[in-house]
Amino acid sequence: MSVGLSLALEQPHWRTDSQDLLPETQCISVPSGVKALIILSMINRLKVALPLALLLSIPSFSQTPDPHSVPSVDAGIGSCTADFTVTDTDNKPVYAAKVKVHIAYGFGGFHKLDLEVGTNADGKARFTGLPNRLKKGGLFFQASESERTGDAFDDPSKTCQAQFPVTLRKPLTPPNPQ
Repeated sequence: MSVGLSLALEQPHWRTDSQDLLPETQCISVPSGVKALIILSMINRLKVALPLALLLSIPSFSQTPDPHSVPSVDAGIGSCTADFTVTDTDNKPVYAAKVKVHIAYGFGGFHKLDLEVGTNADGKARFTGLPNRLKKGGLFFQASESERTGDAFDDPSKTCQAQFPVTLRKPLTPPNPQ
């Protein structure tokens, strides 16, 4: 007994005797062996496609950032660095505190750069590529988280590889509502 599969094949010409102009079709019988080959071919394609789809989706699940890697921002205008450890008044690290610096450099201080970096779970952050020397003063860093603030000052011509412990404190006077 032979089980077959029938396929409809389109002819390259159109019927002209009907109003809807449907393409002519012709039915042929496909032996069961060919039917099995078609099914095996489809299964083999799935065997390749499914693992490939899973493989491509795995990196999106496994790429969680390391909470202890030190966030760093590169100013790109020198070779000095400034490392920060931001803590609260109980000497506990402050996560997601923002450390900001404004840099005026170049001839007459016409070039200006505002940088900001957030702290990691250990309260650490880093600026790299800071200028070796400045015309006026040094670099004034401001750290903040919520309403707590702290600051640090550096003269890169004296300490090019600076390390700053910054303690965040609440302001002594409440801010004026405007």
